[in-house]
Amino acid sequence: LRKNTIVVCVSDHGYLLGEHNFWKKNQLWEEAMRVPMIISAPNQAARGDECEHLVELVDIYPTVQELAGLTADPESQGISLVKLLQDADATLKRRDAFIHTKAGYGLRSGKWAYAWYPATKKHKQEGVMLYDMEKDPEQYTNLALNPDYAGTRKQLHGRLIERIQTARE
Repeated sequence: LRKNTIVVCVSDHGYLLGEHNFWKKNQLWEEAMRVPMIISAPNQAARGDECEHLVELVDIYPTVQELAGLTADPESQGISLVKLLQDADATLKRRDAFIHTKAGYGLRSGKWAYAWYPATKKHKQEGVMLYDMEKDPEQYTNLALNPDYAGTRKQLHGRLIERIQTARE
């Protein structure tokens, strides 16, 4: 069966277990956004390699399509990860990863983690978080209101709005 079976293993998103004083899902910190993803396929050259690329769960569908030899669906929002199955260091056209929870939106792009909780009837004020994941991987220093990072915040917010609109189409 190994020679002709594609296996994809993923889980639900993470769960905060006291980090940032939260005990639940649906938050936009790294621990709650990340999920394990393991793909095993016939003729996979990068077998057993760990990959650090930003990918999304919507990438599973086009990946399995390509692995199965099916024509890609042009309406799919995901991108095939087959290149990464051949070479874990390959370059993908994805430049960021998008997440939506019931309360807000998140974007991981390069070294940046950006989260936006829009103002609602229940929460009158928006919330914004910006973290440098290289210097602060535990996400304790929110840079969103620091004027030194206003340009980065504006750029990431613009990209986040693009991703939100694309997801709604």
